[in-house]
Amino acid sequence: MKNIIKTVCNLFLNNCKPKGSMQTIYPINWKSVSALANSNPDSIRALISRMIRLEPDTTLTYKERGIAYAGQTFLPEHKGLSEELFCIRNLMNNGRFDEAKTKNVDVLKRCPLNLLAVDNMVDIINYELRNSTKVSEFTETDLKYYTCLGRCLLDTIASTGYGTAKYPFDVVFVHDEYLFMEYYLGIKYGTQALVDYGKVAKDRFTVVVKSEKYDKDDIFFDITRVLELEARKYL
Repeated sequence: MKNIIKTVCNLFLNNCKPKGSMQTIYPINWKSVSALANSNPDSIRALISRMIRLEPDTTLTYKERGIAYAGQTFLPEHKGLSEELFCIRNLMNNGRFDEAKTKNVDVLKRCPLNLLAVDNMVDIINYELRNSTKVSEFTETDLKYYTCLGRCLLDTIASTGYGTAKYPFDVVFVHDEYLFMEYYLGIKYGTQALVDYGKVAKDRFTVVVKSEKYDKDDIFFDITRVLELEARKYL
């Protein structure tokens, strides 16, 4: 079944990719996205709605997908999300999947492009279909949908940079870094350090196991938005 899901998701990912070469990158302009969220938040919500359709919207550009991914964090419905996601993961780690599902579904209603919430949904549905003694409200189609949505989000992150200090990958949460390295690039990281390069805060990881998709010795992530969200928790 995992091979079937992987095949379907690869087809979905190929179909949902915008036209154009991935050699061109589309870094997120954080100031521009913030201004758009203040002046026209519904335009960001419209992009999000297009990105989560059951049928891929092939007219979405990589730039628009980046705006949707980043812009969601500037909307009021995103407030308090970090604490909720931490609680959900704790519930899952303790085997309390029913409670986790209720909370995670609520998070996805408000923030459907949150990568960790999407990944949680894959784990929850997979658990119910494989291990639960009761009949699940979800189906294999639901599992494929969330798996493919997660892959599209990872593909969006990949379009924002090259992973170098000069052209880092853009992320909005620290957990996005780990999911991207493991699930998208297939690499294993070593040490992590916070560095400044060009007056932009970045996470730098050493790469201890490389892959066909990434063969550099280290990888960089722009964590501008990560730090802003972390600071907001203490205001």
